[in-house]
Amino acid sequence: MLSKGEITAACVTGVVLGAMAGGCVVVIDGQDDHWSWSESSAPKRPKLGVYLDEPGRTIATQLNINRRESTVITDVFRDSAAERAGLREYDIVTRIDGSDQAGPSDLRRAIRSKSWGDAMTLTVIREGQPMDVVVTFDLPESKEAPKY
Repeated sequence: MLSKGEITAACVTGVVLGAMAGGCVVVIDGQDDHWSWSESSAPKRPKLGVYLDEPGRTIATQLNINRRESTVITDVFRDSAAERAGLREYDIVTRIDGSDQAGPSDLRRAIRSKSWGDAMTLTVIREGQPMDVVVTFDLPESKEAPKY
């Protein structure tokens, strides 16, 4: 029997419901909705903590931006690097670390290139006004597993 909060993992290969399956199975005690990682199991690279999309044509036209080279933030996760930096839902990213290539795939690529402790400067348009936001990819102090 697992104690409260204990996590057990085992890699398996076998047949599940008539289909071949392989991978790892993680069993988590269902009585505890909180778990944390150790130093060795922390995520390998940071996450920004947002959902992304291309701006719509109307918004892009009104703001005079290239919709293929910009990104709208559609949601910001609590306790994320984005929230700590002050990014908000509906901010439109137009530059990443000085580069005009700021489409969703460009932003994902830039985030993947970062390590814990790195910073990234995003130029965003908020309520029609451009502003720079510096995101620092610090490991959360609580070291709780990110929810994103």
